Amino acid sequence: MLTLEDPEAGLSKSTVIQGSLRTDPAGRLDEIIARQLDDPQKLRQFLLLFLTAEDALPGSGTGTGWFAGSGFGDGSTAGLFEAMVGAMAGPDAGSVFPDLKAVMDRLLALRGDDPEIQQLHALWTAATEALNMGELHGV
Repeated sequence: MLTLEDPEAGLSKSTVIQGSLRTDPAGRLDEIIARQLDDPQKLRQFLLLFLTAEDALPGSGTGTGWFAGSGFGDGSTAGLFEAMVGAMAGPDAGSVFPDLKAVMDRLLALRGDDPEIQQLHALWTAATEALNMGELHGV
């Protein structure tokens, strides 16, 4: 989006311009994603999208049907913890968690004053530390 402003006249006009990005500034995509996750519920949904196995059956303890009845929608971390544990045991854990780390760190930098974001980040940090310890010890 391109915005032109004339502060003296109090005028501002914006437009969207289509173009090709020749160089991608470091962290641009992480910044965009983190800014879209502007409340804890969106963050939980985002994390569940990446942490829940695609083949998880509703009601199986790992699918979205189970999360709906687990207190997940009420602002708690119930369900998200289980999804993290399940993802840590999955074959893609070594790639999923590092990819999400940049987004989580950026989100903490943007919204670190929100107690729910702090709680979710603490849970995330504990999960990634456990994953790193497991890899270190060959578990």
